[in-house]
Formats: sequence, C-alpha cells, structure tokens
Amino acid sequence: ARLVAAFEAGDADALEKEAANLGRCFDGLEKMLSSHLAFSIRPEHERARHLPKYYSLGYDAGNKLAGNGQLIRMRYTALAGIEHYPTLIDYPSNDRYELVRHYYRPRFNLYLDHLRAKLKAGEPFDFDDLDQQYLQIVRRFVETPLPPGPPAEYLGDPCRAAREVLAELVAQP
Repeated sequence: ARLVAAFEAGDADALEKEAANLGRCFDGLEKMLSSHLAFSIRPEHERARHLPKYYSLGYDAGNKLAGNGQLIRMRYTALAGIEHYPTLIDYPSNDRYELVRHYYRPRFNLYLDHLRAKLKAGEPFDFDDLDQQYLQIVRRFVETPLPPGPPAEYLGDPCRAAREVLAELVAQP
C-alpha cells in the first residue's frame, strides 16, 4: 500500500524506499522457502520425470507442453486456466521456492520498473500493458527448464533460516 501511495503521490524517493523494503521481504521469503524441500517444486519434477508424458485433457495449453516438468509448472500458474480466465495472472497463490524466485519475483521487478517508468513520464498506471508482460513471464516459467534448485545453505534447517530472516527484517529501519 505504501508503494502504491508513493507512486500516486509522485514521490520517487518514497517509491524506492518501499521497493527496497519489499525486496528484502522477497529475500527473506526465498531464504525460508529454500530451507526445506516441502517448499520446492523440484521433488514433483523428479517424480514426474519417471512417468509417461501426460497430455492434459482439460487444458488446451497442456497439450502443447514438451513434458511433465512443464505440466507441473503450468499447474502452478495462470496458464492452467488461461483459456477461460485470461486475466487471472495469480492462479495458485502458492509459496514454493521456484515460484517465488522465478515467477513472482520477476513479476514484482517488472511491476517496479513499470511504476518507475510511469512515474518518470507522469503517466497513469497501465494494467493492460503490464498484464501482457506478466503473461510472458508465465510462459517463460512454464516453457523453459528450471534453473538449479534452491541454494543448500538453509536446506533442512527452517528454524535457522527463520531466525536470520527475522533478524534482518528487525534490523531494517
């Protein structure tokens, strides 16, 4: 809300302050989600890799996918229902490391860039333009291989990750 208020007030400094705060929240969320495989899509990918290729009967988009890994990623995104709900960008609202790192964070960064450009140009926010760019991120997430998995730093130790994230957030003004 403070980010949007800064944009609406035309306050670039406040916008950057809130962008930094939200970036730290994303950092913390990624640390937490990297702390346990239960918060990762990767185990589902591994299980699906050994199954025969599945063609989705319910979604036309599923029939065009190269394999089960793409089908799993599609299940977590708007592409799972894009034919029926073309503006539903946040389909699952699910906290998984890969979703936050490679789907929601790029969208957040795009949103920030959009706000900055519109603020600089003195133009209103443009939902239609942003939705089209979001859809590109959705397709990239579904159709390209996942980068390497969560960093091993916190894997198996959610309590350590939580303590560090809380300490970092409390230390911020």
